[in-house]
Amino acid sequence: MFDKELNTIAQAKNILSSNKPDKVDYKEAFEELLSQYEELLSETQFLTTMSDRLQRKLNSNINDLHVQKQSVENQRKIIQQQNAELTLKKDTLEFEVEQRTIELKQSLEDLIAANTELDNFVYRASHDIRGPIARLLGICNIASLESTDNKTKGYFNLLTENAHEISAMLDRLLYVNTLKHSEIQKDLIEVRPLLEHVRLGLADLDNYTICDINFDVNIDHPIYHDEKILEILLKNLLENAIVNYVSPPTSDKRLELNLKLELSGNILFIHLHYTGYTIPEESIPYLFDLFHRYTLNSKALGLELYTAKLATKKLEGELKLDFSKENETQFTCKVPNVLK
Repeated sequence: MFDKELNTIAQAKNILSSNKPDKVDYKEAFEELLSQYEELLSETQFLTTMSDRLQRKLNSNINDLHVQKQSVENQRKIIQQQNAELTLKKDTLEFEVEQRTIELKQSLEDLIAANTELDNFVYRASHDIRGPIARLLGICNIASLESTDNKTKGYFNLLTENAHEISAMLDRLLYVNTLKHSEIQKDLIEVRPLLEHVRLGLADLDNYTICDINFDVNIDHPIYHDEKILEILLKNLLENAIVNYVSPPTSDKRLELNLKLELSGNILFIHLHYTGYTIPEESIPYLFDLFHRYTLNSKALGLELYTAKLATKKLEGELKLDFSKENETQFTCKVPNVLK
């Protein structure tokens, strides 16, 4: 790096060590040293300038690193705080879930106990009340036979009629309770004989004589399903339409019911369409609720559609009201997974 300078110094030493140094030699040596000093000075200034720039750059980088380090430290503290908060929330949530699980378990046990008590109550009530009802019916029958007053006989007949309604209500409640706990059976079902059996079971209804029931069966082979529950479903659908029909006193208008059954793939479709009356719009949201009545007919227990819905759920199906307007009403039920 300093080869020229060292060479000049060596020449100067040679001149000084000679016996007769010439002034010219001194001058040349001095001029050469001066020239090389100027170059050295220039290079030194350049290097100094570059060093200053590098130092400023280094200082800037150090400052940036310091800022970044401080930012990372702040973020680390934030993350630590967030982790602490998350840990606290996790612990709190786990505690709440544990408490909620205990509460749900207790609620489930209470619900099972309540259902058991309700089942026992329905069973005991249906049997315990049946005795007094039977005695009441017997007394009314004897009193009606012995009474010679037509008005008194009319009262006893009303008592008899109401006692029969109470008995029917108890039978239906026990019937619903039994349906809830029944197990699905696999039966080979002939559809048309089943429908005729359902029709026969409706013959005791007061309105049956003013009804025309038509069956449309698009199934030409037996199906496998729970025959008893399917019969309950069909009977209650039809019974709901019949018992809620109120015929005008001065009219011979009849209630026309059309029940259609068909298989589509592995799904049984049941369509009930009838003409004669319209379900009030305000009753539609509560149509399948227990004891909901949408007509003034006292023969309607408010259990028919509830029972039909329950039977449908037992068959893992769906029952809905399609429409009810302008004296026409239609229900559709579909039962998936017909047993094979």
